[in-house]
Amino acid sequence: MTKIQADLHIHSCYSDGEPTPREILMKAVQKKLRVISITDHNTFLGSVEAIRLAKEKKIDILVLIGNEVRTLLGDVLLYCSAPIEIKPYPDLDELSDIADESGCIAVPAHPFDRVRKGIGAKGLELLGKKLYAIECYNAFSSKLVNDKAHKYAEFLGKKCLANSDAHTLKAIGAFSTIMEIDLEEGFEGFRKAIISQPLEPNHHETTLFLYLDKWRWSLARRIKPRECF
Repeated sequence: MTKIQADLHIHSCYSDGEPTPREILMKAVQKKLRVISITDHNTFLGSVEAIRLAKEKKIDILVLIGNEVRTLLGDVLLYCSAPIEIKPYPDLDELSDIADESGCIAVPAHPFDRVRKGIGAKGLELLGKKLYAIECYNAFSSKLVNDKAHKYAEFLGKKCLANSDAHTLKAIGAFSTIMEIDLEEGFEGFRKAIISQPLEPNHHETTLFLYLDKWRWSLARRIKPRECF
């Protein structure tokens, strides 16, 4: 088992993020992250490309296949051993069943951030026993909603993740989760860590500099979206 830092909520140019998967990998190395997931909106393409590049360039980072799925109730981070087929805007119950049958791990993203499509208390209760962890700390959610997610996780007896939700390179690793994991086991090692190992959210106040960088990209992509090629 190795104690590592993980950032499991990153966006690339395959959805609404600025960096390419290659750039994300290089930044993750710089930030000493050992596990990452590119969780583009409703697509696994960013993480699949990052896995290919990590193998090709022999980059010592475990990349988890990920997707931030927009359900009818809100957003859920999905981590899988391989891409799976998901219809647009599934019911939360349906996504939970698909995840369970496919051996994926579902983690609600910023659950109490209603502006950013969190699933709220209703969604958390619907996931029930199939829920192992909650994204309690999101670098771009307010302290108020992050604290509410943490308290609700304690109430439900669930673990907490901290993630950057980075859409730009500078934000990668802003928040992270410290976990003990057998990296040699790949996704199965991650699954075991989420289910049976303690998780330590590593978070602090997000700087104005990172907010300004996110707003810069939010405006820039409306003028000219970033291409991944």
